[in-house]
Amino acid sequence: MSAEDAEWILGQNLLLPREHAATLHLGYCGNDWRDVLPRITVPTLVIGGAASLIPADVAEGVAERIPESTIRILSADEKGSHLMFWENPELFNAVVSDFIGTGTVK
Repeated sequence: MSAEDAEWILGQNLLLPREHAATLHLGYCGNDWRDVLPRITVPTLVIGGAASLIPADVAEGVAERIPESTIRILSADEKGSHLMFWENPELFNAVVSDFIGTGTVK
C-alpha cells in the first residue's frame, strides 16, 4: 500500500469520534461472541485473508460456529490482507456479489 493510501485510510478512521471508536473496539474485542454465533439464522459470508493481521483460522472458527455459513479465505497471492477490499477490490467485490446472488462463492 502506498504511503498516500495509508494516510487516506488513517484520515478516514479518524473521522469517527474517538469515544465511539473506543466503544466499538471494546464491544467487538472485549466480548466473547461464541454463544451468539450459533444463533445466526441468516445466510452469512465469512471472509478471511491468509496475509491478514487476523489469522485465517479465526475466520474459520467463526464460520464453524455459524450454521450453514459460507467461508472464503483469500490467499496471499490474492492480496488476502486485512484490507483485502482495498488491495484487491475486484476479487473482494466478486466474492461478495457471488454470495449475494447465489449464496455461494467461487
